[in-house]
Amino acid sequence: MFNGKNHSMIYNVLSLVFGGIIILFIFNHKNIIDFIYISIVCFLVVKIFIKINIK
Repeated sequence: MFNGKNHSMIYNVLSLVFGGIIILFIFNHKNIIDFIYISIVCFLVVKIFIKINIK
């Protein structure tokens, strides 16, 4: 569906977006359990999205 260049660009954009979301949660929620939960969910969403787009 995507060639190598588009795939790496999409991966970089997704990394920035989810990285920004994680940083916002660091500043808004001081509870470490919430932070760990959100980071795992974001990681899984990115991983699933990349697998779907590679096909």
